[in-house]
Amino acid sequence: MSESVPTEVDAGRMSAVEGAAFCHDMRNRIMEEARKITSPVSLARAQAQKAEPPSLGYLLDRYSTKNFSKPFRALTEAERDRACYAIIESSGRSNAEVSAKTARLRVQGKVGLLITGAIAGYEIVEANDKMREAERQVAGIEGGMLGGTLAGMVASSICGPGAPICAIGVLLIGSSVGATVTQMAYDAYLDELEEFRTWGIR
Repeated sequence: MSESVPTEVDAGRMSAVEGAAFCHDMRNRIMEEARKITSPVSLARAQAQKAEPPSLGYLLDRYSTKNFSKPFRALTEAERDRACYAIIESSGRSNAEVSAKTARLRVQGKVGLLITGAIAGYEIVEANDKMREAERQVAGIEGGMLGGTLAGMVASSICGPGAPICAIGVLLIGSSVGATVTQMAYDAYLDELEEFRTWGIR
């Protein structure tokens, strides 16, 4: 977008202001759609950093002040075009700080999976009935994922927008409760199954 719009402006098929308005609108739409599929924790972080996108008028004045030390309305026509081009170019730039945080979150997620697998593996190795414990651990992991998913669906309504710490807490509680309840239900099911086998019904 930030590469094709300047071409359209240079060809005279749209003005610089129209190009800036188009890029501003499209970037906001992309952000809105991306947030619909973002995890509760990441959504809360994003909302804490930018609850609402800045208006086009704000951006025009911001880049005008940054480049020419005066508001957009005080610029000449050539200066206005340069301010609009700055908005167009910025529409294709990512936030380096956000990108770095995203990379760290990705690594933390992988580490969390490894720790979960290591704990489950240890419990299986130490168990007398390894097959039963393996099934129990799998059930617990699945229950934790289900609990975390359900907690994520209500995290925004409980915590409100822009509250990543609260969202993390809700997800951890949901995952823990889901894993615990699932493992307890699995143990109860196996105990009942063993009891049923002792009845000797043919």
